[in-house]
Amino acid sequence: MEAIMGVEQAASEPQGERRQVTIMFTDLVGFTPLTERLDEEVVFALIKRLAGEQTAIINRHGGMLQDFAGDGLMAFFGAPQALEDAPARACRAAVEIQRRMNALQSEFLAAFDCEPVLRIGLHTGAVVLGRIGEDKALAYNALGDAINLASRVQSAAEPGTVYCTEIVANLAAGYAEFSDLGARALKGKSEPARLFRIDGLRSAVSRFEAKRALGLGSLLGRESELARLRSLWTRSKTEGAAITLIVAEAGLGKSRLLHEFESELKDATVWRASCRPDAASAPFSPFADVLRAAFGIPETALAAEIEASIASGLHGAGHSLLAATPFLLNILGAKRLQIGAIQASELSGVRTREALVALFEFLSHVEPQLLLIFEDLHWADSASLEALHEIMGAVGRMRAMFALTTRPEPQVQHLVQAKGVEIFNLAPLEDAQAMRLVTDRLGAEVSPDLLKSIVSRAEGNPLFAEELAAYVAQRKPGAAAQPEDIPANLENLIMNRVQRMPGEDRFAVQTASVVGRQFRTTLVGEVCATPAPPVREMSRAEGEGLILPLSPDTDADREYAFKHSLIQDALYGSLLKSQRVELHGRTAEALERRAGNRADDLAAILAHHYSRATSARKAVHYLALAAKRSLEVFSLKEAVERLDRALAFIEADPDCADEPTLAEIVVDRMLACCWEADFAGMIRHAERWLPRIEKLGPSRALSRTLAWLGEGYLNADRFEEAEAALDRALQIGTAIGDRESIAYAKWDQLWLAELRPDGRPSETFDGTANEILATADALGDAYLETLTCYLASTRALQFGDIATTLAWANRSLALGERTHYPPARSMGHMLTSFALAVAGNGAGALASADAASVASGGRTEQMGAAAATALALLTLGRFAEANETFTRLYEDIDKAGFRALLPAVEVPKWAAIAAIGRVREAIAGLESAIALFTKWRNSRLVGWAHLMLGDLHKIMVEMPTPPISAAFRDPILAFIFMTARARARRHYERAADIARSAATRGFLMQALMGAALPPIGRGDRSDPRLKEARLIAEALGASTAITRIDQVTQ
Repeated sequence: MEAIMGVEQAASEPQGERRQVTIMFTDLVGFTPLTERLDEEVVFALIKRLAGEQTAIINRHGGMLQDFAGDGLMAFFGAPQALEDAPARACRAAVEIQRRMNALQSEFLAAFDCEPVLRIGLHTGAVVLGRIGEDKALAYNALGDAINLASRVQSAAEPGTVYCTEIVANLAAGYAEFSDLGARALKGKSEPARLFRIDGLRSAVSRFEAKRALGLGSLLGRESELARLRSLWTRSKTEGAAITLIVAEAGLGKSRLLHEFESELKDATVWRASCRPDAASAPFSPFADVLRAAFGIPETALAAEIEASIASGLHGAGHSLLAATPFLLNILGAKRLQIGAIQASELSGVRTREALVALFEFLSHVEPQLLLIFEDLHWADSASLEALHEIMGAVGRMRAMFALTTRPEPQVQHLVQAKGVEIFNLAPLEDAQAMRLVTDRLGAEVSPDLLKSIVSRAEGNPLFAEELAAYVAQRKPGAAAQPEDIPANLENLIMNRVQRMPGEDRFAVQTASVVGRQFRTTLVGEVCATPAPPVREMSRAEGEGLILPLSPDTDADREYAFKHSLIQDALYGSLLKSQRVELHGRTAEALERRAGNRADDLAAILAHHYSRATSARKAVHYLALAAKRSLEVFSLKEAVERLDRALAFIEADPDCADEPTLAEIVVDRMLACCWEADFAGMIRHAERWLPRIEKLGPSRALSRTLAWLGEGYLNADRFEEAEAALDRALQIGTAIGDRESIAYAKWDQLWLAELRPDGRPSETFDGTANEILATADALGDAYLETLTCYLASTRALQFGDIATTLAWANRSLALGERTHYPPARSMGHMLTSFALAVAGNGAGALASADAASVASGGRTEQMGAAAATALALLTLGRFAEANETFTRLYEDIDKAGFRALLPAVEVPKWAAIAAIGRVREAIAGLESAIALFTKWRNSRLVGWAHLMLGDLHKIMVEMPTPPISAAFRDPILAFIFMTARARARRHYERAADIARSAATRGFLMQALMGAALPPIGRGDRSDPRLKEARLIAEALGASTAITRIDQVTQ
């Protein structure tokens, strides 16, 4: 432990003071014969090495090397820096020195032809510290009989051992194991001294079961909330499930309120889950707590035992719930899901949530009086929050009460806004209530000034008030308690109380703050490297009101929790960064040892600790593994955080990950970029790490990285670079025979061909699309199939084939229904909306756009849904709303680098702008669109822009001529109005020429109609343009166009 608690030497050394210090003497056994046998240079090198090893350990344990005399040294513990645990530090350093010497014997024998053995002696006593003389070069000295006694103890020690005096053994009791050697006569001392041999160091442990009452004072100011909870409990037993969400800032009594309510219940079954910041990251982690409670599964259970417990507990459940058992086992780490391509992992998240909904429905009917408590949801992982949201939507089928607590954080707002949830917003206590709380703790005799000070500083926060009162109550008898003695803030108050604990006790609880909000003393002891559980240390921390025991004191492995997260935060913040790093590393190592070959099941927690320690390689390993687990259930936020942290480690230390590990991380990160619609990030990650991934040679990782890079480039309209990257990706995939790599490279090539179709054979699309769909089916890759439906549908729409567009949209919807894959549903609704908008059905288009937005929370799908919404609003004539939607969408497109979405929105955006009166701006925008799509080599979109310009000028022809005053204000616009007919004709003709060349029949039909029908054309029945337009309309099933042509030409 002292290795971690090491302190720096004081900046200014005392000039002379009396101190209680622990003195260490070490001596090399048989030094004189050794010097006779060995060469002087060998002896010098040996002594230098021995001194270096000992000095490093002494320094690490907070000691100070005082003197070196050839074959031995003298060190102080407790000077110049005062250390309450100086004897323990000295014991640990001495034991570690001996262990280190033992470990180095073979090395010494090889290097120096000897096996050096030390004897060490310790004594604690008073000395005078200071400098002798004024010269700063003179040594920092200590004088006193204690030094002589320590030297004699060392002389009495057997080789390879550590001896100490009785005072050291007493002061270090609980820190080390001692053997009483009895009184010994020591050279030069008039009285015998009782000596002890240090046989080892102690470690500590404790187990935790969160069932015990919190043990706080009276609950005040929450009577109305308790009454509401009682009412909800009654309702849950008679009318169906009830859900309450208690929302309050830290310290306002969320847990305290639930504890009071729970204590009132009789014959109720209570299952509790607590979210923790150190494992918030693990997908569905709070549900693992509930599953263990519901099925009686101990934390040490093996996979087979877990599976048996769940099978037994689900006896009598329906087929659908039984079929979902693998998803429940996956939450507990007892069974990994076989989900096929990770791109479809959102499906496993959906099915896990469905399994949890079905499970709670089943259990709520098995347990007639069931209370489920989920605490601290502000620390919950996104997958768990989504699951709770779905459970809230299904409570009508359940008979239980759900009690949830959270701080008012953004990530839980969707729970706060959910229908049917009873919200409890806890307010601070009134002054009178806070005064009673303090008086209950301190007694009625508390002085008015002190009471006023506490209440003022607590500001209505019950935790603050309790902690301030506890500080006063625990003062030594007879000590005056003045208002100014109360710390100004809770953190200082907590640390003042912590500082009253002995150094070893203090560090044990500080170590616990690193381990987690809830901890086992066994684990804390292991992290502290003490041979016995720190029971005494935890008892004192409990006495100080810092922690709560949550298991009986008869439990051999006792469990504790910090009384409040703020206490844990304050203790954690009191540690030096280097200490935190060391403790996180030790915690991770201890957890790994305990988990054995199941360590990967703790990936999220191990990632948390190792990423804050010094082992970059292990941090990267567990961060990558935890991120993949999150991706498997579409916990995107957590996955991205972990992947970015892993890449940051590799950036700082390139050797902490080999190329295969790096490549897997980068591929997963770019997948997340795709789901986030962060194509700029996709390019950044790919370009940054591609040189190292290239070292793998032809591989799946290299092919997938190049494919992602190509996708990023095409979204940034860097088409030449995209084509080169995708060609390489396909070549590599083909060379290694990897179907997934081939399919994704070909899909991106298809997308590129649709964005830049000029000069490319369009007849190959169907064959390539079918090949990709076959691979998607073989791999069970719903993501790949969804993407292909999207491309095929939007392609059909550009050709004016509404029926084919809808057929592909329906295929995507059917895929979503069959697999419960949200992006497939969202894409299907989005494509349907596009088709209906083009067909003129604005109401249907808007309904489908709304459905697309609800179906999936992925950013890519949300942006697609926004595009569909804008187009639907434009079709409905709600131009201002359409323009606002387009404006927001373009901000997202620029931020994401998602320029591949422009084909769906660039032309209609300018139509919306024209419709709200900004005609000149719209014309300029459409001309810019023509320039952009000409650069893209996409004549289809160029033709669409010309068509829209024709429509815009046709509308101007139909409008009254602007007054002369308007002409003077904007002469260019006036000129456009005067030449609108000619301009319209020219744009329609150009649109027709392009559409005929590009075979976009829908655009061709509209261009021919625009040019031939009034007010631009005459509407002559014999006009060949109208005849051609009608034939196209018949082929496309465009009944509206047919009707319009017939009405004009009759």
